[in-house]
Amino acid sequence: MNELPPRARLARVLRALASELPAQMDQLTGAPRFADGFEALARFSEGSHAEAAADRMTPEEAGALADRLLAAWRRIGAPKLPPAAAIRAPREVWVGPSARQIEVHAEVAGVEPAWEAVWEPPALPGPPARSATVVVAPPEGPCTLTLVAHVRARAEGGERVVLLAEARVAVRAPVAAATADPRVLRVIDHTGAPAASVRVEADDQTADTDDEGLAHFSSAVHEGAAIRVEGAGARRLSRERA
Repeated sequence: MNELPPRARLARVLRALASELPAQMDQLTGAPRFADGFEALARFSEGSHAEAAADRMTPEEAGALADRLLAAWRRIGAPKLPPAAAIRAPREVWVGPSARQIEVHAEVAGVEPAWEAVWEPPALPGPPARSATVVVAPPEGPCTLTLVAHVRARAEGGERVVLLAEARVAVRAPVAAATADPRVLRVIDHTGAPAASVRVEADDQTADTDDEGLAHFSSAVHEGAAIRVEGAGARRLSRERA
């Protein structure tokens, strides 16, 4: 069974509700008491409003809301969801001094099992495939990769469709600095933004950062320790205090 990532799944449900529910409830669309609701719902069929709404949620929140909306829809009508495609990729990638490769995957819903994806750069060239490799170079300044895949498939009714899937991946380079407490590191990216909720390794110790980019270790981190953030080598610990 095909399954979209949670945010893409919620966006698909929102777009379907905007396009299908008014027709299923046409006897109510003209009622003044429902006018504001239908007007708000209609916005999800325009541009990227559905994706923007889903993007503000965690995957867990998006998946749960999609389930609740579908359950409510089934109580008043039969959900009708269009074919959809999405790219499963990390929201951000941490890169050390050397480039690294990541694998990204196309996901679909509402299509027959035989389908393929054609990838645009920066995915490496290759024949149509459901996965692609992307080489991520160390960033200079703010950097976001835009990934695009064109999915060729047949809808579940047999109609040929070409679906566009997009994803954006922030590229960040880690920098770690000492604080007044030798057990605490401050981790930022190359632009100075805090590295929140990331895994940090300092020699044989591991800790997750808080919202301010602080990683609290159980013992002192020695000057010159090897620091890695989400598997990417960070600039070495400096004498400077953050």
